[in-house]
Amino acid sequence: MQRGLPRNPIQSSDAVVRTYMKPIAALVSDECFARGLACGFGRGTRLMTSDGQVPVDEIEPGEAVLDFEGRPHFVLWQGGWDVQPMAGWAGDPRHPVVISANAFGPGKPRRDLYLSQQNRVMVEADKPDALLRAVALAPHLARIDLSGRAVSYHVVVTRSPCLLMAENLPCQSHQPGARGLWDIGADSECFTHHLPQEMEQGVALRP
Repeated sequence: MQRGLPRNPIQSSDAVVRTYMKPIAALVSDECFARGLACGFGRGTRLMTSDGQVPVDEIEPGEAVLDFEGRPHFVLWQGGWDVQPMAGWAGDPRHPVVISANAFGPGKPRRDLYLSQQNRVMVEADKPDALLRAVALAPHLARIDLSGRAVSYHVVVTRSPCLLMAENLPCQSHQPGARGLWDIGADSECFTHHLPQEMEQGVALRP
């Protein structure tokens, strides 16, 4: 369903999808979360978009998500993974971090926010460099859910990292690192600096 800012009508070619999106899918996996390398949002987390709050799992490539300053960033890719943490083992990076509603002040976040441990959160108002990994917020501003319940994490990729408003709390989008891209044979320079312009403008890319 199309919402908010119009998408670029140009459709991506299979070659573009293979070149730029397949590396992301290869990088973000259960193993990636097990190693604490992915910035994921729990299923149902509402992100601010050009059309208001939308659950992360319903956001489609080409839609515009808004950062903490209200600037739009077109989504290049969104995907979800079900992971199974080991109950009771605090050393399992797959356990979600739960930031309680209002932990950072009224409405920040609006409701309990589930994040992967690697996801970074802006901890000081209007200071985008003041970022802490979600796991570092425990036990004072968050808790780690050690119940072992299966978790569905969703990853949002924009052209460059940005601070998305997740339940009204600025949290970082996912950006594959150069080392990770190198490990799977992808051209990190091409990915991080030379994405086709039509992708930045919101071409609908398939996850």
